[in-house]
Amino acid sequence: MDLKKLGAAGVACLSLLGIGLNAEENGAQKHLAPQKIRLLVCDVGTIDTVAKTEEFLTHLKQLNVDDVPRVGEATQAADPSLAKHAGRVAFSVEINRFKRQDAEIARRNRKMERVYEQLRNSILGNPNNRDIVVAKEYLQTYLMPYSQFITIIDRANSSIAENEKAIGGKDQEDVADSSVFLTVVMQDLNAESKTVQIGNTMVKKTVYTRKAVAKIRNYRGELLFACSVAADSSFRQTSASRSTGHNPASAIQEELMKQIAEKIGSYFTAKLTVKAKGPKKDAEFDEDAVVLYLDGKEFENGGRTVTGFHLLHATCEGYQTIKREITLEPAKGRIVKLVFRKKTPPAAAPQAE
Repeated sequence: MDLKKLGAAGVACLSLLGIGLNAEENGAQKHLAPQKIRLLVCDVGTIDTVAKTEEFLTHLKQLNVDDVPRVGEATQAADPSLAKHAGRVAFSVEINRFKRQDAEIARRNRKMERVYEQLRNSILGNPNNRDIVVAKEYLQTYLMPYSQFITIIDRANSSIAENEKAIGGKDQEDVADSSVFLTVVMQDLNAESKTVQIGNTMVKKTVYTRKAVAKIRNYRGELLFACSVAADSSFRQTSASRSTGHNPASAIQEELMKQIAEKIGSYFTAKLTVKAKGPKKDAEFDEDAVVLYLDGKEFENGGRTVTGFHLLHATCEGYQTIKREITLEPAKGRIVKLVFRKKTPPAAAPQAE
């Protein structure tokens, strides 16, 4: 993880999750990595559908307008000879404004409904794109092995107020800094065919390929992570066969989402391995007796954790506790070597004469 970009995210997540705060190293303050990443899945689709979705979401559908205006109490309490005429004029102006506002909102809503209908038809009307409807489900399924470190929230829009409700945050700034947004765009399905003759039989082989690009941004729009993946499927048909309706989109779609999920998991988590040994010529030291704590919680050696800055404590009965400040980088495992020292035996109390 880019720690410079996500430093604020660590602070926000700590405040949300109640984690211990910071450590001092060479006079500089460092913030612990969050226990979990909030990954909000914004959109998965083709170039065409994503473009239409963005158009739809940039114009939030308004469901109501202001209340019908009425003559206020101040107008009624004014001089009756003036209020009667002025009140009628003011009321007429407000009524006309209300009607124009109502008509404009109705027009915008009809336009958004048409865009949404086009979006729906562009997916369901194309056999090669129908599987995109379940793309988010594939993605979330393959992210489940990382659920201990990544909280997945399916958000169809990036409204900070809606995300605040989804995450349960108390402050919009905290919610913004602790959330990252995923968008996946897939290229059109490509098909290349080649026909060869084998004896008296014509064999046609078609290779279907599709590429996809995934990117993760923060609330400020800064790009934190991006990757490209590709998947393919082949189909053979002979002059003797009459099978029709082959659609490779589903298998390709699932493979693309699996690859993206693995890359996201590798980016946000890393494997930490600790190798410990005792003092030289110490036959009593047992590496299996070492107990590890990461950011105050017991940690299983060789396990994964969120990338970023961590505090590691290692204890072993009869030996001095070891403390280390470590930084785990995306897609890189780390091995930490520790050398334990014997505890100094307490000084014997002086004997009374």
